[in-house]
Amino acid sequence: MSVAQPSERLEIIKQICEEKAYHFEYVDNFTQLLAKVSINDKAAFFNFSQYPLNNATSSTLVRDKAFTYTLLEKAGFKIPQGDYFFITHKWRESRNDGKELSDALRYAKQLGYPVFAKPLNGTFGNFANLIHTEEELLFHCQKASEKYFAMIIQQPVFQKEHRIFVMDGKVRFAYCKAQAVIKGDGVKTIAELIKQFISQTPTIHSDYKLNETFIDENLKKHTLNKSSILENNYLFEISPNANPNSGGFVDDLRLNVSPACEQWAADVAKSAGLRVCGIDFFTENNLDDAPEDFTIIELNSNPALGTMIKLGHEPLVKSILADMLEKSLY
Repeated sequence: MSVAQPSERLEIIKQICEEKAYHFEYVDNFTQLLAKVSINDKAAFFNFSQYPLNNATSSTLVRDKAFTYTLLEKAGFKIPQGDYFFITHKWRESRNDGKELSDALRYAKQLGYPVFAKPLNGTFGNFANLIHTEEELLFHCQKASEKYFAMIIQQPVFQKEHRIFVMDGKVRFAYCKAQAVIKGDGVKTIAELIKQFISQTPTIHSDYKLNETFIDENLKKHTLNKSSILENNYLFEISPNANPNSGGFVDDLRLNVSPACEQWAADVAKSAGLRVCGIDFFTENNLDDAPEDFTIIELNSNPALGTMIKLGHEPLVKSILADMLEKSLY
């Protein structure tokens, strides 16, 4: 018999309530994904997918990457060069010409390959890929159209990707998202290099999952298998991008950033009307770079905390949720 697992986030909030003598109850006992916290005449609702500090309008807005880019650009923040296009005929009669799949192909050719393509409202790095040819882009869009209705086409930014978690103007943590890549030595097999990569990367947690689907596809693409031996210094990607949910991993984790970086993060979140915000962005080197040079990839109104827990920072996560709980009770 299958039993639904309660949300890790809600379970931590439940612990906090027990310590503070707040009343905690699951509103929906079947899923245990919605809870109510109360003390005297104050109450707040928590669920697994949104933080109560953010209003519905702002949370909905940033799910649309095109709207988000428009907001950020008008506020003076740096964004990648790109545009959005519809990849399905659904709702075609409700929109003007100029944003269809054929237009996307022309735009990508104008930008020059490779281009970066990702769904307008995608999550977890799904269908977010570097595309090298028109044929590849057409196939990518057609495949993505089974789940998504529009695609962002961008000029790629070959810099380091970072995530900042900011709440009410204060950065609580930041880290670099790194793509998983192995380097050949002319001796070890790909399977051995993958095992070595996992064991020698200190920020890879025990629950880290290889993106086996991508690895198999990349092996096939290069006519290789896991028993193949890569030439010395040959780089082979074992994740499609830097997203930890797609096989990427965390590096350069920081609990404090410079005042300039923190002010930049606070301003970005404020421009979208978010009190809690995950900011994904590129830097040439690291978080010590000048914030005005940061290129924003996207904003997240529900930035996950699970990765921090897996990296051994549950006390930090608990502190963040405790602060959020206090601010949410009304």
